[in-house]
Amino acid sequence: MQCGTRERVVQRAANDMSEPPAADDRELGRLRCVVAAQERDIHELDEREQLQESLITRLRREVEVRDADLAALRARLDVAEHELED
Repeated sequence: MQCGTRERVVQRAANDMSEPPAADDRELGRLRCVVAAQERDIHELDEREQLQESLITRLRREVEVRDADLAALRARLDVAEHELED
């Protein structure tokens, strides 16, 4: 059974709850589609969260490198200023 959009599947499942027992197989199939859609959503959220954490980690490393570069430049500037004063 091919699953539709999550909202459509949820709506169909809700509508089918009032159908006679003969529709149980269809309802079961739709409910399985709902579960599959929810599992996909959870998986996508997990992937997005991992990507965001990776990006934050990379940006923090870059900040550390730039802070070190800035500190080195300030030290060189201080040395140059002291040499000019002498």
